[in-house]
Amino acid sequence: MTADFPRKAQPMAQRLISLLLAALAFAACDAVWLSLAYQPLYHAELGLVIAAKPDPLAALLFYSVYIFGLCYFAIWPSLQNFSLRTAASQGAVFGLVAYGTYDLTNQATLAFWSWKVTGVDMIWGAVASATASTVTLFLMRMRFAAKGHSE
Repeated sequence: MTADFPRKAQPMAQRLISLLLAALAFAACDAVWLSLAYQPLYHAELGLVIAAKPDPLAALLFYSVYIFGLCYFAIWPSLQNFSLRTAASQGAVFGLVAYGTYDLTNQATLAFWSWKVTGVDMIWGAVASATASTVTLFLMRMRFAAKGHSE
């Protein structure tokens, strides 16, 4: 084993840890949001098109793909200098685009979809993604930047 081995392995370790932290942070944000907004917003506005029970496989696949995208586009680029501003801004843009894609596609293609849900959901996507990215990077900075891994 050479002296370079830990440095080469570190970025992968950082990425795996950040995936886990981002999943936990985003899940916490979404759990709070859904517990507060499901009945007054989603059920009230979209009651006729909401499934009685969410599909667990579809939910697992969504969260897996979404967290990977959040890490790839917002968190991993921020690991270069542990910039919370970069994590927050890129997370917000990613969330706005991803949630906007879903909501605006539904708005354009479904016979019934609420403009209120579209607007609120897009804002929520930006806020939740910025929050999860910032929390993840803050924790990563505490763990890795203190050990001389940042600028």
